[in-house]
Amino acid sequence: NRLGVRGVVGALRGMEKDALSIDEVDALTGPLIGRPNSATFRTGDISGVDVIAHVTKGLGDATGEDFALPQWVRDMVAAKRLGDKTGGGFYQKKGKDIFTLDPTTAQYGPQKKPDHPALAKLANRPLRERVQGALKLEGPYGEFVRRTLFESAHYALEKSPELAHDPVAVDRAMASTDRALSGMRLGNEY
Repeated sequence: NRLGVRGVVGALRGMEKDALSIDEVDALTGPLIGRPNSATFRTGDISGVDVIAHVTKGLGDATGEDFALPQWVRDMVAAKRLGDKTGGGFYQKKGKDIFTLDPTTAQYGPQKKPDHPALAKLANRPLRERVQGALKLEGPYGEFVRRTLFESAHYALEKSPELAHDPVAVDRAMASTDRALSGMRLGNEY
């Protein structure tokens, strides 16, 4: 949980720093880098935005680390936009249409998956090539991928002696989590 939550918080902060949308972040944090289709925000809707808020607060209180969520996510919890269990969180499905929350307006708009030639070119490549290509992306997409992957790896290396007997145990735990998430039967992915 601690490593995963750090990854979610890092993605949220990176999203704000690079002025990316929820759809863009999910395109950059899912299969492109070997993670489940649900990526960051769809996974948040499945687990519950309130659960994310509860876990980040609990981990912050227990460790003294900064896991604070942005105000717009805390506002979602207050407004009961908790994800799948309330019919809307980061995403909202109406019939066959998918809508994405705009954090700046707190309104839903039509989902806008990134139409980026470099992402399209990488989509069907083997994982190794996708990750290498993602790390070489130019502009805010590349900055986001490089920073979030570096920060996650650095945090895992820094915390692994505290969390596990060795780094291999951390790898196994994270791989098990990713396999479990990718094995979820989610129906039509957002």
